[in-house]
Amino acid sequence: NNLKQIKGMIKIFMRINTDQDNWLNLHEIVGFLKENSLLENVIPYLGLVTPTNGKYEGTKCLTDEMYSKFNLKFMSENDIPISYIYPAPKGNYCSADKYNSFVIDPLGHLYKCWSDIGIIEQCVGNINEDTSVNWNTELLGCYLLYDPTEDEKCSDCKYLPVCLGGCPHNRMADFNICEQYRYNLQEYITECTKVLLAGQLTENKKEVSESC
Repeated sequence: NNLKQIKGMIKIFMRINTDQDNWLNLHEIVGFLKENSLLENVIPYLGLVTPTNGKYEGTKCLTDEMYSKFNLKFMSENDIPISYIYPAPKGNYCSADKYNSFVIDPLGHLYKCWSDIGIIEQCVGNINEDTSVNWNTELLGCYLLYDPTEDEKCSDCKYLPVCLGGCPHNRMADFNICEQYRYNLQEYITECTKVLLAGQLTENKKEVSESC
């Protein structure tokens, strides 16, 4: 109902956490969006479920390679704007390693990553405290000062310009940090190119029609 009320007002990106229990039923969500003409301003995208907090069965998670292939298939089959994931050089990976970005919980606690919310040890500060508050500089440093060019695994990787070291949270939790592009970059670029060319072709036809 909330999505229907703001239809056409703003563009919304809807994250769908995906694992082996639900990956075959995701078309139901896309079907709902299509039935209510919401797919134009609500962009669903998949999020790989990982057992980072120790409270989820790792066997239920998709492997990174399985997720990468399924994600591309999901977007292609459901007319999701695939151009949004076209690989591009990055200055930083996400908000977690961006110096002026924080996640704020209802109590005013500040975190660098939404995966840390509720874990008080991962709190880096609080907006309700005065300026003399002691920031968790050690944790801030772990998120902000990582240099992938000095990482033995990342420094020689050809995907580094579009990955920039991968998920900061996963790196700190000692989980796989490699981006999905690593597994089928050619397929992603091919599909993105098809969409871009199709859009250009449509635009050219429109220009020719208007000139006539």
